[in-house]
This record gives sequence, C-alpha cells and structure tokens, in this order.
Amino acid sequence: MTNLLTTSEAARLAGIVLATYNPALLLTTVILALVDADKRQDLILGLLEGDTIKTKVLWAMQKARPAFDSEARLLDLANELVVKIKEPSEPGDITFHFRAAMVTPMLVYKDTGLVKRQATALKAAGYTAIASLVDLQTGQGQRDYIVAGRMATKLTDEAEQNLEAVIAAGLTPVVIIRNDWAVRTKTGHIPSISGQPETETDFYSSTRLRYEKQFLDSLAVFYPDIYIQLSIEPNAPESADFALQLARHLRARGFAGRLFVNPMGAAVTAHEAIRGDLDMAGVEWARSHHGASVPADPVWNTDGDTTLNGNNVRERVRLMEASGKGWILWTHTLANCPGDFPGEYHDVGIIPPSAPTPPSGLTGQEPGFLWKPVGENSRKLRVLLPKEWTGKVDKGSVELWRGGERIETLASIGVGNGNREHFAGAKPGGAYNAGVEVRATEGGRTWAWKIPSPAGRGENLKAERVA
Repeated sequence: MTNLLTTSEAARLAGIVLATYNPALLLTTVILALVDADKRQDLILGLLEGDTIKTKVLWAMQKARPAFDSEARLLDLANELVVKIKEPSEPGDITFHFRAAMVTPMLVYKDTGLVKRQATALKAAGYTAIASLVDLQTGQGQRDYIVAGRMATKLTDEAEQNLEAVIAAGLTPVVIIRNDWAVRTKTGHIPSISGQPETETDFYSSTRLRYEKQFLDSLAVFYPDIYIQLSIEPNAPESADFALQLARHLRARGFAGRLFVNPMGAAVTAHEAIRGDLDMAGVEWARSHHGASVPADPVWNTDGDTTLNGNNVRERVRLMEASGKGWILWTHTLANCPGDFPGEYHDVGIIPPSAPTPPSGLTGQEPGFLWKPVGENSRKLRVLLPKEWTGKVDKGSVELWRGGERIETLASIGVGNGNREHFAGAKPGGAYNAGVEVRATEGGRTWAWKIPSPAGRGENLKAERVA
C-alpha cells in the first residue's frame, strides 16, 4: 500500500497507528509482514469489519480518515486498494448467454427496494443482465421517480447501492455511462458531468473526456462484475474517437469485461473508420436494430423499436434466441417501468442456454483448498475451498467421488478461515478409500481435486475440469 501513499500521508497514517493501536496488534502486524502474501491478505482482511472486501477496506480507511486531506482522496485510495486486493477479472466470455433487459432508469431509482424487486424478477424470468443509464435527462414532470445519476465524476450513493443490488441478484449490469441520445434530441436537462452540454459536439470535448475517465475510475471496485456501454445512439462523428479513448483507458486500468457501442447516423461511418482500433480495444457493436431480421452486430439490440410491446415480445425473443446472438431487449413499457414489470415480461419464452451462467474466472489453480481429515470439534472430514470459489460454487454440488461414482454429498457449513466455504463429511478422512476425489460445480462447470492420501492433510491441491 505504501506505493499508493504520498510521503506526508504515510507519516500521518503511521502516527494514527502508533496512537490508537495497542502493542499486541502492532506486533501482529509485524509478524504478518513475514507471512506468505496470500495468507497475509486473508489474515489481515479477517481482522476488519464488513462482509465484502469493499466494506472491509472502507471501514479501515474511515479509521484512518485524518491521514488524508479530503474524503475524495480517501475514497480514491480505497478504490485502488480494493482493485489491488481483488483477483483480476477474466475478459468477457461470449459463451455466457447474454440476455439483457433494458430498464433505463434502474440504476438511478430513489428506492433501492424497487431495484431489488425488479432485479429478482428479471433473474427468475431467465434474464442474465440489465442495461441501464447513469446519465439521464430530467425535466418538469419528467421521470420524477429517478435521481440524477451522477454528481461530478462519481455515482450518487443511491446509484451505487442500486448497482450493488443488481449484482447481488445475480445479474450482470451493463452500465450505460452517457446519454448521447438525450443531448442529440435536446430532451430535457442532462445531469452530465461538467454541466449541461450546449451542443452535441460539445459532449465530446477534451475536458469531458477527462471527466469521463475520472468517472470510469470511480467504478473500479465494480469492474469484475459489470459490462459497460460507452454510448447510447450517438450521431456526432466525434463520438467514435471519444469511445475509443475511453475503451483504451478502461483496458489500461484493468477492466476486462465487455464494452459496447451503438452508433447511428454519421457516427456509424466514423466508428467504421476506426473499427480495427475498436476491435483491438475489445469493443463490440450493439447498434439499435428494429424489426425481425437478424442484425449484423454480435449483440441484437432492440433499443427504440416502438413496434415492440407485450403482445409480440415473445416472438421477438424467440427470434433473438434462435439467432444465437446475445441480446438487449428494449420495449417502451419495459424500459420505463417505475414499478413492478407487466406480467408478459416475466415469461418471455427464454430457452435455457447451453452455458447459462457468466464466466467465473476460476482456473482450478487457486491456492487455499484444504482436505482436513479430522475437524477439531466434529472429528470428521472438513473440506475448505479456495477463497475465489466463495459465492460461486453450487453448494449442493460439492461431493466425494471414487471410481467414477458419487459416494457422498458434503454438507455446506458456512464461510470462514480466510473467507473460504466449508463443507463437512459424514466420516473422518481416513475412512475413505484411496482414489477419492472432491468434485464441485460452478456455472455449469465441474472440477475435481484428487486426494493423494485421505488420512492425511491435503493443502493447496489443484483441481482439473471434469468432462
């Protein structure tokens, strides 16, 4: 962390530590510095209050608030620290069947309870993602159920809570960062960074580019869990290079998720002129497409198709599913719903895909697996999975196998000891015959850890995919 701090911040922080921490804790800190890096991280995080890495870091940083000149500096440092602690995310996987509902104001509702209800309903209906704006137009009598998505170069607290609620529901948010459409059509007031744009081309100035990059940096703690749409129906040619610069900035900062653009009009030609550069930055086209014909873009996006409604949405979904493309479903009633969704969107006829869940980024090589033949209290087998598996494993899928046959399902008994999921066996480890292996499933993928000596302790064993 010292390479993130200025000299004066480090000195002030050291003063806080010396003044507030007791000698025993200081000694513990020194000892931890000598421990293996992975174990040290787990042990330190275990001392902090909170349920997630983000909440733990923020709790600790608030304790050290006097060391920093401003709250903004503290939050920027916390974001950097969280990203360094988290494992890097894997690039967006096109095998994840991308089925997004476009609920335009979902991330900026005033009521996070509504977001939770809507996200839960979408997940139950088979959607895997939501697309939503964080830069919306406001006006007299317009959309009074939303708040402005951004204050300066970060989300409001409500918007962050809404984003977390969507992720917690098991959906991938597609964060649409800028409302080019509303600027182009001069619809209402745009609560954009650096004030209301005077013209469409003013939206793509160097000053706004700098602010947009700062805004994207503020989302760093969410990078592993989100996709980003860089624009929404831009018409100005300047939008092409603007999107490219943002994409390059994101990749340089470690963002590995999917990036989308949907240019129209004159912007299409400008985007086509730099398509190779956009491809190199991993930017995918998801232009607004009207009608039942299959689009050329990899993502079928019905944004703005006013012929779509509850009476014909099932047929359109059937066609989108049959195309094999990922899709973003927009209809007027779905996109602008300030309450519970109409019933027709709870059953749009989604067909279960061959790869129904997003990529987990797991490789089987993660350290931390433990076969503990005798638990301290139970005197029976305990199995701990690596911390990277926490929240990703299908808990009812952790089993013991031997000779190609399942012999026992292990019981889930919670999370602990370095944020690892714990499972219990019915017998001591030594009671299982040689050749036993632990199998677990996540996201439709099954992995196996082979146990060389069931009676002995097996630590940091590696897993292999099971066909």
